[in-house]
Amino acid sequence: MNRFRKRRTGDDRKTRIRRLLLRDGRKLEPYERKAIRRFLKDKEDLREVYSFKESVHRLYRTKGKKRARKALIKNLDLMTQSTLPEEVFAEDDLSLAK
Repeated sequence: MNRFRKRRTGDDRKTRIRRLLLRDGRKLEPYERKAIRRFLKDKEDLREVYSFKESVHRLYRTKGKKRARKALIKNLDLMTQSTLPEEVFAEDDLSLAK
């Protein structure tokens, strides 16, 4: 998420939106969610990456093996239907594997 945001908006580590985008959406205050919606309004690609990040957070909270399997398959299907290049999803996976 953060790498994609840097490419889109630049690498300013002091921006408040950076911290908001990386936090779990459930832990945000309503005014913070509104700020994220406003920021992502005209940035479709970044909005899509943000929604994938949130779906992964939901996946981590899923209880039960069957439910988690269904959620994972749903997330993977959504990622394959995405208009974003594959590198967006692959680069984070590769860095975690090292």
